[in-house]
Amino acid sequence: MGIFVKKFLFILTTGFALFSMFFGAGNLVFPLKLGLSAQGSCLIAGAGFSITAILVPLLGFVAMMLFEGNFRNFFAMIGKVPGLILISLILALLCPFGAIPRCIALTYASFHELFPSLGIELFSLAACFVIFVLSIRAHSIIALLGKVLTPLLLLTLGLILGVGLFTEHTFELSFENSREIFSQGFFGGYQTLDLLAALFFSALLYPVLKAYGKEQLLSLSLKVSLVAALLLAITYLGFCYLTQVHTSHLQGISCELILIVLSKHLLGAHGGAITLTLVTLACLTTAIALSSIFSEFLRKDLFQEKLSYGICLALTLAITYFIATLSFTGIAAILEPVLVICYPALILLCLANGAHKFFGFQYVKSTFFTALAVAVGVSLMS
Repeated sequence: MGIFVKKFLFILTTGFALFSMFFGAGNLVFPLKLGLSAQGSCLIAGAGFSITAILVPLLGFVAMMLFEGNFRNFFAMIGKVPGLILISLILALLCPFGAIPRCIALTYASFHELFPSLGIELFSLAACFVIFVLSIRAHSIIALLGKVLTPLLLLTLGLILGVGLFTEHTFELSFENSREIFSQGFFGGYQTLDLLAALFFSALLYPVLKAYGKEQLLSLSLKVSLVAALLLAITYLGFCYLTQVHTSHLQGISCELILIVLSKHLLGAHGGAITLTLVTLACLTTAIALSSIFSEFLRKDLFQEKLSYGICLALTLAITYFIATLSFTGIAAILEPVLVICYPALILLCLANGAHKFFGFQYVKSTFFTALAVAVGVSLMS
């Protein structure tokens, strides 16, 4: 019985850690925005969103586990030099030029709503300092996420969802424009950046899963993924539903402020403080994981271990500081066209690499570059 409980707790806390790595700024904003625009079709929109924001990232995570969490070997399947270029571009998007600045920008927007005199420059500097302090001990990140930060995140998230779902409201299910709404949700899932992140989170989780014991790594990875997937599904569908049924209180609100306005409506005077806690924890957990991964990449691959992890982390956050001074919507607008091009090719790369491991598929490189060329062509014609 003791072994079963220990195994269950390990899967649970590791699944919590994976969930918190995924659950950042885009995960807080885009399902809420989607529910607001779905016009009675929030469940259809949520289904489309769940494919690209849950199933696809977990596909990437499991595919990377087949390569023992080594993203260098994973991307080398398209060629050593192209693989290194692709790694650099994705990590640059995820870390100092995309996801981490977006996390800081969203957190700032929430703080600024309650404290209007707060300046973005000072806030970004303080945020980067906090991320640096919590990321400097890379070996303890999984324990920090799974045992401390994520339970707090889930507690505040559960409070908002619980109150919102049980507040008196009316809901009318609509199937009008279902295909358009589903497509909107599907492509909206790209903006979470979670597929990109999943391909690198494995570098943090693989040693933890491998060290656990005798159980096959793939089986353990799937169980951990299911925990994260369940939490993400509940959150996304809950968010879509909440904004759908409380639309009248959210008209004219910018996307990064939907959650804080909604929580004020649902939770009264204390709603703002609770939302600040949720946004801060969600963005902090993602920023810690990503900054650690990018700093290790700089140290090992680009600087050939000539610089320490601490210096690389400081460089990462220095770049992040300047990008974070842009607005959340400004950063999202820069990312969107890049994601539309690269996401389909990366999805096929995950499938092709998985087929290579299981069936000896030999056309990984041609599959990826064909998909990338098609995506570029479609983007140019649209």
